Amino acid sequence: MRTPGPLTRSLLATGLVTAADIHTHGIRAVDTSRSHDVVIVEVGDGRGYVVKQADHADDDTQGSPARERAIYRLATRHPELAALAPLPRHIDNDILVLDYRAATRTVAEVAVDNGWYDGTLAAALGRTIATWHRASRPYVDEVPAAGAPWIYRALDPERPAYTRTNVGVARLLARLEVGPLVDWLPEQADLWRTDTVIHGDLRFDNCLAGPDGQISFIDWECTTQGDPAWDLGALIAELLSLSPATDAKSCAPILTGPARLLLKAYAETTPARPAPAPPAPAPPVPAERVPAERVFDAAAARLLLRAVQLAGRGDPTLDAELDRHLALTMALAFDSSVRP
Repeated sequence: MRTPGPLTRSLLATGLVTAADIHTHGIRAVDTSRSHDVVIVEVGDGRGYVVKQADHADDDTQGSPARERAIYRLATRHPELAALAPLPRHIDNDILVLDYRAATRTVAEVAVDNGWYDGTLAAALGRTIATWHRASRPYVDEVPAAGAPWIYRALDPERPAYTRTNVGVARLLARLEVGPLVDWLPEQADLWRTDTVIHGDLRFDNCLAGPDGQISFIDWECTTQGDPAWDLGALIAELLSLSPATDAKSCAPILTGPARLLLKAYAETTPARPAPAPPAPAPPVPAERVPAERVFDAAAARLLLRAVQLAGRGDPTLDAELDRHLALTMALAFDSSVRP
């Protein structure tokens, strides 16, 4: 079992917290690690920090701290991005320190309170990710190009090793090797674009809602030069995953309601102020159209990814939820009644 001690001590090394702070106010450290080591440290005087450990693993299918660092360095150089990606308090090759605001709510928490049909929240998400995509495009070469998400290779002979060594995942993919996803997944990979900076993992837990309704994004380990449809599809997949939808018919209220409003807000949003010109002259950033069919395809892939993650947990009590996500995947990918 991991303890938060090492990362807490590394925070002391930055000088943001001192021995005197600990003696006078006390601190509380909580390990919130998932794919990477993360500790939240709260000081008794009201300050709080998120401390992330660098991880130099060869397999970055779950993202990497190096990719996240690229975003925070980008935000420090370009103020128009700073409101959407928190500025670091400390960044080096070993740790990343961000401010922690305990009162900030995630979009998942807001959605639970407001319901899954909240068009105001959906529109806010659409506007915010549009602002990020368009403002960050001039700097796309400043972040790594990681290629299309690994889920598009899930049925490929060169699939990630994890999909073979995890019994639950291997069993699930064996079921899918005889269906239409075998051809559909590589077809989707061939359509992958790299024309902006995407977040890459827009789960609602990674979207923060401020008290004024302002949305910002955290956990940028999966960022890359990528396809804006992937981020939009991730948000629509979240709406479906966290709703009671089970099939094409029950998807309809989500897809014609909040999902439609999200895409409309995205299409109508331009950056709040023009991005400064890069060193070489460049044309203005257009408000490009992301085809709805591409967004729905990305949402289907995200739902499949969630099914794989559920399978990987090896818990039979999750089988019904796994099957529900597979049914939603197939509905979005192949059922014409839900296609735009």
